[in-house]
Amino acid sequence: MQHGRQTARLIGQRLVREPRLNIAVVGCGEVGRSYAAALAQAGRRGLVLCDPKPQPATRELAARLDAPLHAAPGGWRASVDLVLSC
Repeated sequence: MQHGRQTARLIGQRLVREPRLNIAVVGCGEVGRSYAAALAQAGRRGLVLCDPKPQPATRELAARLDAPLHAAPGGWRASVDLVLSC
């Protein structure tokens, strides 16, 4: 796991630094897709999706978010900081 990655955003007239987390959503049924969409809408980058049998809606969401979609856990887990199991 890597530490120290940060993003910055301007709040009012202050530059606020915040950690950048890479988040994986494992299980991309209705709930997992809702979580991933909400995270993306909130400006979260670095999303990774994982589902063994992705539905067409999951594939469409992954393409729209430009998020990798994996069929199983693997080496890609080393690049994420937080896993949401849905």
